[in-house]
Amino acid sequence: MTAADWWMVRTGWRSVWSAATIVASLCLSAAAQKPPEPTNQAAVLDLPDDGFLIGRLLPAAGEPGRPRTTVLWQSPLFDAPLEFALEGIQRIRFPQVATQPAGANVWRVDVRGGDCVEGAIEAIDADHIVLQADKVGPMPLRIRRDRVVRLTRLGGAAKIFVPGGLAGWTAAGPWQEQGGRLVCVKPGNTLQRDLAAPARACFTLTLSWDERPDLELAFAAGPEDMARLKTGGGKKPAATEAYRIEVTAGDVLAIRSGATAKFDMAGSLPAGRGGMTLEVFIDQETGRMAVVIPRGDGSDKPAFDETLAPRKPALHSLFGIRLRSGDVRIDGLRVSSWRGSEPRATGDGGLGGPGVLEAFDKAQGTFTVRDQDGPRTVNAADVEDIGFPAADAGDPAVPRHAVLAVFHGGSRLTGSILEVTAQGLRLDCPALAEPLECPVARLAVLEATGQPRVFA
Repeated sequence: MTAADWWMVRTGWRSVWSAATIVASLCLSAAAQKPPEPTNQAAVLDLPDDGFLIGRLLPAAGEPGRPRTTVLWQSPLFDAPLEFALEGIQRIRFPQVATQPAGANVWRVDVRGGDCVEGAIEAIDADHIVLQADKVGPMPLRIRRDRVVRLTRLGGAAKIFVPGGLAGWTAAGPWQEQGGRLVCVKPGNTLQRDLAAPARACFTLTLSWDERPDLELAFAAGPEDMARLKTGGGKKPAATEAYRIEVTAGDVLAIRSGATAKFDMAGSLPAGRGGMTLEVFIDQETGRMAVVIPRGDGSDKPAFDETLAPRKPALHSLFGIRLRSGDVRIDGLRVSSWRGSEPRATGDGGLGGPGVLEAFDKAQGTFTVRDQDGPRTVNAADVEDIGFPAADAGDPAVPRHAVLAVFHGGSRLTGSILEVTAQGLRLDCPALAEPLECPVARLAVLEATGQPRVFA
């Protein structure tokens, strides 16, 4: 403990406005250390510039008529609790716990803005999807239907690799799993996996970061491409067909290469904290690669769409990422079949044609779908995924003092803290009809995220 730390202990420091004053001292004292992992006895509060405080989250009463903008933190370095403004912290990492694999009849609900919840469907009506998400909380969640992007049956043809653990991945360097997200903070490290993707596939990838990264992504890659990715470059073998994305100084470059190469700018990223979601469509039979940046308003058009006929038939299914600078979190990775001629994630696997999803019968395990000929029933076990109409206004804005609650097992929800109790948190989540009551023991990460994902 530094002299400054001792002075603050003796004086019982507790004022919010002083947080900025002590953060610099804490960051300096922590800079020479690697932030520790949480333990069964203590969580870790991550601060800007690699600072951290070991301790625990304390109860904090709600503020009438508005969400909380601060949290209370008890550190063993201080006698009194410290009160931190949410905009002055990065995240709280809670002790990791083992989770059971998803059982039968478990669905993933993706909602606008990048959140997702896994659980068993209890009911569906015109306004809500009711989900029993035991890894989030004990009470069923009523998810606003107009916020839902897609339903995906786990264990079906559409494969979700992230959220998930590191099992099945080959990592070079210290990659970590945090609440189902795969995290790397040390440049020069790679991560790869065989995704068993079909010849015509859609890869939906969501990344986030604290410091804008430079990185390289390889899709539908072969062993030669993975070897090149791992070594950080070098001459590309002449025989490889490559489908890549590179991010350098905020420029996002899509590359389709073989005997020749086609490439173009797909977008740009501002400096600092942020994230992006990409849909990468690859047809290895024709050599076509299309990149779509989902905006949530139904106006998605390819930012890159090029075809370069392959020299010989081949099917590769490796995915890899190399971090060159900054840090990166893989928040989501989903692989599904590319149906149709246009690069569009249709989400129509198994409903048997167009129609409006009206209801779910839990006892019978069937959906009710209404089309021009009237209602019909569909066995839920035959359905892979269901897409929902895009909202006209696009993805919702993220409130300034919002937090991202990441749960053990991979579910995550954005909301505002109403209060912190001895049992857990009450969160006002735009995707839910009622405030969420979530026990702290179910939380893997609580992340301050007042800035929306930006992709220009």
